[in-house]
Amino acid sequence: MKKIYLFLFIAIIASLYNCNNANKQTKIEHLNIPLENFLKDTLSKHKEIDSIPIAEKYFEYNVEGSRLNGILFSTNDSLQKPGIIVLGEWWGINYQVKEKAKDLAKLGFVTVVPDLYDTKNGKSHPSDTKNLAMELYTNTNMLSQRFNVVLDSLKHFQFVDSTKIGVVGYSFGGSIALMMANLGTDLDAVAAFHSGLEIPIMPNKSLKSAILIFNGDNDSLVSAKSIKIYRSELNKIHATYKYVTYKQAEHGFTNKKSDSLGIQYDLPISYNKEADEKSWKELILFLNKYLH
Repeated sequence: MKKIYLFLFIAIIASLYNCNNANKQTKIEHLNIPLENFLKDTLSKHKEIDSIPIAEKYFEYNVEGSRLNGILFSTNDSLQKPGIIVLGEWWGINYQVKEKAKDLAKLGFVTVVPDLYDTKNGKSHPSDTKNLAMELYTNTNMLSQRFNVVLDSLKHFQFVDSTKIGVVGYSFGGSIALMMANLGTDLDAVAAFHSGLEIPIMPNKSLKSAILIFNGDNDSLVSAKSIKIYRSELNKIHATYKYVTYKQAEHGFTNKKSDSLGIQYDLPISYNKEADEKSWKELILFLNKYLH
């Protein structure tokens, strides 16, 4: 039954893009913007990039009776591109993760934003999302099944180079990304932003992905002890990784709505423009190195 669901999901995604425009692939170099010059400014300052039209397609898929949904972002051309799964914070699919995925699509990636929660039980209050997040944390089989359906489908999408696949995750999504990499999932590059490092599956010899981790030095939700332990485990296996810390940055520093969410739910989170922009540039360099 799982194979049937996977086949249907692949068929739906492929059909959404069968009618393609003959546009040129929209990558920085095709726009005559050298990567070095591009990195001097933020993405929004490049009108050539910001104005690129992005196709946004919604889909549903089923895993073991759970009805899940997601969004696929891509430029309207038929050229092969690296694929990236973008995993959001524990809020599920929200404005922040969609904007990040869309911005990556403008740079020449096909991105998929899945909601790993069962949509029949989708919630928005922290107490509810925490329960849903913990369910995935503590049930590795469930997490792997849901993640791998998305991964396999992305690899089968006809305009994705299945040999170049990455994951970018934020907070809860970053922890999930690291867990999947630690399970030995076939991923070339994994980046985690303001993500917890006390996770059920720690780095081990199964890890084969390049890893990039961003955290703020004022993040009260990520302890110094957990950072030390996680980096020690990475070092033991001689993993390819980079750990970046931003001064004055708290948890949620890439989400422009963190301040209001923090006030609303009494959470120690806040947006940090400098950390957001610097980490974005670091991410582009990382993806350019391992996926292009």
